[in-house]
Amino acid sequence: MRLASLFALAAVAPLASAGPVVLFDNLSPGYAPDRWQALDPPAQLALPFVASVASSLSSIELPLTQDGRGGFTYIVRLYAADPSDPRVPGGSALCEWFGVPGGLATLTPSGEVALSAGSRYFVAVDTPDTRFVLERGWHVQLEEYRGPMAYGWPGNWTALDGTAWWPAMRVVGETSVPAVPEPATSFLCAAALAGAAVRRRLR
Repeated sequence: MRLASLFALAAVAPLASAGPVVLFDNLSPGYAPDRWQALDPPAQLALPFVASVASSLSSIELPLTQDGRGGFTYIVRLYAADPSDPRVPGGSALCEWFGVPGGLATLTPSGEVALSAGSRYFVAVDTPDTRFVLERGWHVQLEEYRGPMAYGWPGNWTALDGTAWWPAMRVVGETSVPAVPEPATSFLCAAALAGAAVRRRLR
């Protein structure tokens, strides 16, 4: 009886697996250190991604330019897509980071930010001042791919469908959704529980 119970527990244990999941990644191939999308007032760039699974936001990694002194800082915001036009961000930011330094930045939320499976989100990068500085921007990925983006500022976004090189970014979430058991695992679990029941009845 005890052995059968342990067998059943071992079969069920893998079903509770959870952990980090990459929701978007065009940063892995690398980025071009000499090419970027310029960020100057009133320009903001917003790059979309779709959450493949329900998860909590863990981190956002993105490469931003900096001058020789590393003097540029940025504002990064996460938005849900506008329900009336999913090509652009909508509403207030779900979370934001101020004073983000130039270079490869890794941003983590201060609290839980829930992301819904199949929902579209935007990561927007802004500048905190009004100076016109062409050397300030968001590095593009090495692979020259044109895709949809948004441009503008809250309440005044414009969709850019396939007209701009994409910046590089990686978005990672943390999921606690149980994995769907494989048929063989389900059968093993059921057989172990049935065996335990038979042993009990024979006693």
